Amino acid sequence: MHGSGYGSGSGYGSGYGDGSGHSDGSGYGYGDGYGRGYGYGRIFAGGRSYKLTSPTLTTRHGFVWPVSGTVEVTGPFSARPDEPCPQYEGDGLCVGLTRAALTAGELTFSRPNRLLLVEVDPDDVLGADATKLRAKRVTVVREATAEEWDEVER
Repeated sequence: MHGSGYGSGSGYGSGYGDGSGHSDGSGYGYGDGYGRGYGYGRIFAGGRSYKLTSPTLTTRHGFVWPVSGTVEVTGPFSARPDEPCPQYEGDGLCVGLTRAALTAGELTFSRPNRLLLVEVDPDDVLGADATKLRAKRVTVVREATAEEWDEVER
């Protein structure tokens, strides 16, 4: 199921994305202020949006992720639409779209670490670039299968 996600971005850029995921194609567009645009449809885990955790489902600052369900942080949120990573605890939840983005921190893309398939509503996106998103709310769909580990874009 693919839709198109179009949207205007902040600054001087405009966003366009393929909207991979939900068939409704709802979109989020983001411009970085330098004429580069990024766009996202409603991002679903069918090969697009992930969270890599330790074997105990923890990430930075000891945050514990569920195997399924909605996770939300309440801020305060920084006004940085071009930044996909939280600046401080409570500044959003970071999810990756590629293997490189998932391993930008301290975790390696290998077992026994765990890979979660996640969904992010465009209205919950606080910041983004071409490979990561920072959101105030993320829904964990389930843990990835062995085959899905192999499908993550490098």
